[in-house]
Amino acid sequence: MGASLAQSAMDGGCEVYWASQGRRAATCDRAAGFTDVGTLQRLAESCQVIISVCPPEFAFDVARAVAATGFQGIFADVNALTPQHKIEMGRQVEAAGMRFADGGIIGLPARVPGETTLFLSGPAAEEVAACFTNAAIAASVMGVETGRASALKILFAAYNKGSIALFASLYAAARHYGVLQELQGQFTHRGLSIEKIETQILRAAPKSWRWVAEMHEISEALEAADQSGEFHQGAAATYERLKGLKDQHPDLDAVLRCLAK
Repeated sequence: MGASLAQSAMDGGCEVYWASQGRRAATCDRAAGFTDVGTLQRLAESCQVIISVCPPEFAFDVARAVAATGFQGIFADVNALTPQHKIEMGRQVEAAGMRFADGGIIGLPARVPGETTLFLSGPAAEEVAACFTNAAIAASVMGVETGRASALKILFAAYNKGSIALFASLYAAARHYGVLQELQGQFTHRGLSIEKIETQILRAAPKSWRWVAEMHEISEALEAADQSGEFHQGAAATYERLKGLKDQHPDLDAVLRCLAK
């Protein structure tokens, strides 16, 4: 997603920089079209806007690392955190002399307009949105209140990624009881697409390691709104079982074997 977002910013007329220090070869390959300045310190010296795209458990570490460089520009966190965590991050970022934008991405890495949107809120939302004019990933500003963009992102992910975890668990349980074909028949009878369900499961499995913490964030956000967070704690446990499939291309049988452990 970081590479896709960077390409959209470049397509929108921005110069895009990144820092390769400590990154894997696969990351370097994805970032081949952007200007590598080597270190985070050099990145802070080169840019007016820094956008953080990372697994949510590392988001505060990234924000603090940027603050430690003395960066005084705009810091946009577009990671899947609760609104409460984004508000706290905004306070820390602004205390360090930066301006803050809260963001949330809904959709897959995109090269075609209309498929994916970067939702933004907070004091610097408009300036960050300007980086994505006429780009594949469009930006939509939701106002100056930090937390609104994250609330939308986290609730949509609760539905989208939560339902994938549910289907994966149901498939594994149905195979255990020997009724998978019959369950698929009931899904089809009620208008669900087996192809779509299975495509989503297979697409999610190699990325499940990124989604464990996100499920915990969703659970915490729901509980803060006086809703039960238990379902998404269960979804986190489902994705935890699939972490061993990171960077693989498993078939459905391999996914279900992991869930049967």
